[in-house]
Amino acid sequence: LLHTSMTSSFFHQMNEVERWEHNRLIVKMLQALRATIHNVRVLLPDDETSPEADQIMALVRNNQNGINQAGLGGVAPQLVPLLSHSNEEIVRETLALLAVVLYRGNKNVQLSFERYFKDSQEEHFFQDLQLRMQRSKVAVREKRLLLQQYEAKKEYSKKLEDALTAKSTWGKKANQLLGIEGQTAAVELDRVEEERKEESVTIAELMCVDDGSMELVLRILGLLCDGQRRSMQNYLRKQPDNIKTCNLVAETADYLKLFHGRVDKGNLDLVTQLVQALVEFTGGNHENQVTICDRRIIDSLDSLLQHELPKLPKQRAFLESGVPFSEFTRVFPGDLGQMKLLPRPPPGRDWLAHLGEVLQLKDTVMVLLASLVELNDEGTKQLASEIGDAIDMSTLFCNMKQMEKYRKYLETVDVDEEEGLKLARLATSIGFKLHHFCLRLYDFMPKDKSWARVEDSGDDKVKEAWKMYAKNTRCIEVLHNRTLQKVYFSVENTDVLREEVKEKLKWNICRTSLPDKLRDFIQWSQSVSHDIKYQRKLNSYALPRFIVRRTAFWNSSMLLLTFFLNIFMLITWEAPANFLDVLPVVPSYYNAVLYSIGSLHLLSCLCVSFTFFLSNFPNFVLPTLPPTLVNTYRVLAQKLRPKKAHTDKSMKIYETFSSKASETRKNNNSPNQINWFGLATFYYVALVVFSVLALRNQGYFFCFHLLHIVNNNDILLRVLQSITLNGKSLLWVAILGFFIIYIYAMAAFAFLRRNLDRNAGLYCETLAQCFTVSIKAGLLSTLGEAIPVDIYTFSDAAIRILFDLSFFIIITTIGLNIIFGIIVDSFSELRDEKWRARNDMNSVCFICGNASYEFDKHGSVGFEEHVKNEHNMWDYLFFFIRLDEINENDYSATEDYIQRLYKRNALDFFPQNQALALQSVQETHEEHFEEIKEVAKSLLERIEREEIGARRQRARMEQVRWEKQQVEKRQFLFSRRGTIYMRGSLDHQRSADSYDSRTLTLPRRMQTLPRRVSPTHERLERHVSLEDDEEEVRKRRRKFSTGFIKRPSSPIRFPMRRREAPPTSPDDQSSGTSL
Repeated sequence: LLHTSMTSSFFHQMNEVERWEHNRLIVKMLQALRATIHNVRVLLPDDETSPEADQIMALVRNNQNGINQAGLGGVAPQLVPLLSHSNEEIVRETLALLAVVLYRGNKNVQLSFERYFKDSQEEHFFQDLQLRMQRSKVAVREKRLLLQQYEAKKEYSKKLEDALTAKSTWGKKANQLLGIEGQTAAVELDRVEEERKEESVTIAELMCVDDGSMELVLRILGLLCDGQRRSMQNYLRKQPDNIKTCNLVAETADYLKLFHGRVDKGNLDLVTQLVQALVEFTGGNHENQVTICDRRIIDSLDSLLQHELPKLPKQRAFLESGVPFSEFTRVFPGDLGQMKLLPRPPPGRDWLAHLGEVLQLKDTVMVLLASLVELNDEGTKQLASEIGDAIDMSTLFCNMKQMEKYRKYLETVDVDEEEGLKLARLATSIGFKLHHFCLRLYDFMPKDKSWARVEDSGDDKVKEAWKMYAKNTRCIEVLHNRTLQKVYFSVENTDVLREEVKEKLKWNICRTSLPDKLRDFIQWSQSVSHDIKYQRKLNSYALPRFIVRRTAFWNSSMLLLTFFLNIFMLITWEAPANFLDVLPVVPSYYNAVLYSIGSLHLLSCLCVSFTFFLSNFPNFVLPTLPPTLVNTYRVLAQKLRPKKAHTDKSMKIYETFSSKASETRKNNNSPNQINWFGLATFYYVALVVFSVLALRNQGYFFCFHLLHIVNNNDILLRVLQSITLNGKSLLWVAILGFFIIYIYAMAAFAFLRRNLDRNAGLYCETLAQCFTVSIKAGLLSTLGEAIPVDIYTFSDAAIRILFDLSFFIIITTIGLNIIFGIIVDSFSELRDEKWRARNDMNSVCFICGNASYEFDKHGSVGFEEHVKNEHNMWDYLFFFIRLDEINENDYSATEDYIQRLYKRNALDFFPQNQALALQSVQETHEEHFEEIKEVAKSLLERIEREEIGARRQRARMEQVRWEKQQVEKRQFLFSRRGTIYMRGSLDHQRSADSYDSRTLTLPRRMQTLPRRVSPTHERLERHVSLEDDEEEVRKRRRKFSTGFIKRPSSPIRFPMRRREAPPTSPDDQSSGTSL
């Protein structure tokens, strides 16, 4: 409907009333679309990480995507043209709709805008926004000029009022000064006062007007780049496809410079939105950072940090007698006596609202400054140096002190608890950001500069605030863009990480290699982060927090009470006279002591079990159902469904169990999980049950609580683990032993039944009795010793010897030793594993994998300090938890990079084999390595040149030798020709010389070649020599016919041999080429 109204062809044919109604219709439709998102967005709770917030945010995203998908090509082609509408109300509603559609940086809507800008080469959007910014800047200047005129007129009016007042008072003197009659002085005074009031109201209304809806424009531009969208950040700076480029980043920076030192209540929201837009423009984009720094934006940010907070309410001083301090000093000056300060009175809502606005502005400024010095590349180092020179460090220290002061006040003052805690958390966050920014600047501080430090401030409150923030600040090193850099973050409470979880993680993590260790650490961190979130939620309640925080006390109390009760029973118990009576004979005071101490023991057992189940509640999982059983149940339920009505209930039960099983399978990767039907669950339930049974049975069951000593004893735990580690192997060996004993029991039942004496406890009337007796006798000693010997012949003795020896060897010797060997090997394996883990923790950094001696020898800090402050594994764990607690749109560039890798369990951000403490040594090693590479390269080039020269020399020698052979062959050929001819020898010699000169000139020229003669030259030489032979034959035939020489008796035949190819060197054969 909106699209149809916008593209209506009858709009130009409407009259003024119809156009007005048509515009109102468009405004109502825009408001309706905005309401579909806004009415859901207002339901978001303050805790953005809660499940309720996720559900509401999913609805918001659904409505945003629905509006985006309603038009062809997304929402951008439908709404961007409305920004050029002549009706300002339509433009404002369009901007408001775009702001809610882009809320939280909806990626689908951002992609729609990006495609629209690049495909259509939209220029009007950027030109309109740039024009709005320029008009708004002009309006701001005009307002300031108008305000100056108003202040001047106000001062003049005040002087006039004073003069009129003097005239009405003194009369004559005023008449002489003003030339006004005395009776009209009072009337003039009233008129001046009324005009001043009207002008003050008009100026106040004018200064609060937002020209051009700039807050909405800036919010939209920021939301387009929200979530580190680098392509849109670059496009707002430069539109390469458009004819005219609009640099909105520079325009925004210039706009912010207008408010340098001129921030007040009227423009506080606009300035905050300007800084927030710059934060989104520069997040992880170095080009935009350079753009705003070139506009001298640091001076403006420094002035914003110097903006004063609203003053705290004044404290009143009273003496011990209750007399106000001011009254006492007025009456009795000098002796002040003992005085006390009353708490500051609670502030009003206006004060809290104004404080929240100023704190929000300073928080946004610190986010922008932190983004400028976030990375560790050369460009960021240059920017950090410029920022350190431009910014006033004393301003940062003063703000740090103020944040701590206001935090303490907001936590103690009697105001709205939710609003006060929110502002206190915001003040604490700003203080931490100031502290982290100072640390980051010190990391970049050049050697030739000395920026101010806290020690130089001379203010004790600044030092106290610095220590508080430093105590809760953590630092890690990450690898970003192949550059190692530091990341500072705050941790409010480290007690939520339980000691038992830390010990479990340290000793159970895989340490086979550095990548495996880090990968397993990521899986553990995901499990521990859920546990920490649950502990924080648990600590928000008083009673669970009181019980859980005293877990060690409850365990120690239960053990002490158990020891006392068992020692008390050892002293007081006496055997009853009747052997069938189970209960002992006790003194008269026994029951009183038993019930009093036993009740405390039962209470401690309840607390121990309660803390176990309450602390580990998120880690409990249902056992995974076998897939075969689940599928069988599903098939049977589907077959029975049309026949019986109760199958619907069966299917619901199946779906419940299948969903639980699938959820359990998803959580099977969690190393911190506990099975609901596991041994630990039954053990803590048994603690309470045995304590109750002990109270009802004279303390018999208190002995079982002595086993609780294993719970916190590492040695005893490893002893039990040595049995349970290879429990499956022990079980199968035991089953095999029982099968073998069963075979021997059957043999004894068949042949040795007469030797078993019932009086000795050896029953063998049935096979079951014989099997039971064989198990007892065979495992306690051996079966041969238990069964009496009754031998009459040697054959019986031989069979009995074979029976006894085979049982002794198989069961007693081999079987039991196998079981003992498995247990001993398991214990040794656990001991070696713990030794390797302890050695790894004491000698190797968990994060980077560098050995301790490297830090002690080459590092700028020692190994202990490096592991504690730079590569602390628990700091990395808290950083991962912090990433889960922050909204994705509030990530910095480094945090966004780490979060994307962390979700994929990638290890690229870990500084493997790298550390800033060893960076100088690593750079030196790299320089040495480069030098070695250059030397090796020069040596290889020299060797290669020498080899090439040697090959060429060998080729020349071969060429010379071949040429000599050819010359000798030619000389031999022409010597034979000279003996044949008797007449015309001179012509023959002349022709032979000419032949030699023609045939040998080519080889002489070829001597300059580095290698053998090419086949082309060889064929050319052969061709020339053959032509010379045929010409000689014709000449001689012509001479024979003229009679100059005597015709021989036999025809003359000249040898026509083909010349041999010159030899080739092995190098030429291998190369396959000829020069």
